[in-house]
Amino acid sequence: MSTENRSGFFFHSTYTNRTAAWRKIRNCIAGDEKIKEAGVEYLPRPTGLSDDEYANYKLRAVFYPVADATVRGLVGASFNVDPITVLPDNLKKRKENMTPDGLSINMAIKQFVSELLSIGRAGLLVDLPSEATTEPPYMVVFKAEDITNWERKYIGDKQIYTRVVIRESTDANSGGNDEVRFLELSLVDGVYTVQEHFAKFTG
Repeated sequence: MSTENRSGFFFHSTYTNRTAAWRKIRNCIAGDEKIKEAGVEYLPRPTGLSDDEYANYKLRAVFYPVADATVRGLVGASFNVDPITVLPDNLKKRKENMTPDGLSINMAIKQFVSELLSIGRAGLLVDLPSEATTEPPYMVVFKAEDITNWERKYIGDKQIYTRVVIRESTDANSGGNDEVRFLELSLVDGVYTVQEHFAKFTG
């Protein structure tokens, strides 16, 4: 799959190089059913086996859910004691409903840690609506696959993300026309601004 133009604008080279590995990790964590669904990608077909014979061969294969158990165990150990969160007064009432899909702040942090342990990369965005609205701030956890491009620069003695491109779910906005919405966050004068982009995919 490739964009018709400006693919480099949307996809960092590191992202492009790692997506195949991330997919394998996701499949391993998903477990037996997902692995077997991929067929010859993980279980090569011995020479001479008919379709039915290979189907039975695959059915008898065993995939131990070690990856999923490891991630769950490490997340559980990390949250054996609930994290201590210190929030300003205007956010305290949001502690149990901190994300757009209704997760508490502890659950959102747990989801973030799970992503880090699984893939080694994740994003945690705190969105503060404009002063013109009465909407409260909220948190969003982004998977590695959602963060398609980024730039970092030194500001003073610290490396800061000055640009991040986030791919949103195609289900909600493509309308069946193969367009994907991207949000570009850019740091301008110490404030992140957001621009919306649409890219059409082919292939």
